[in-house]
Amino acid sequence: MGRAVVIAVASVVIVLGRIAQAQRETGSVSFDHRPATLTELLEQTATALETGGPVDGGYRPVVTGNRALDWEFPC
Repeated sequence: MGRAVVIAVASVVIVLGRIAQAQRETGSVSFDHRPATLTELLEQTATALETGGPVDGGYRPVVTGNRALDWEFPC
């Protein structure tokens, strides 16, 4: 059986090449409403950085007071 590779960024994880939402409180993982591939997520991220639009359900890029990139998360 193959090894699972998990990369976590905030609450978005990549499991065996699929993008999922992880719930830290419950330990559950959901693949619903996520981009189908890492390529699609990266394309959405690039577009959001260019336009200020949302990524993956509402994450928006913002520039902080000290000119650093940050993300606003949907409630």
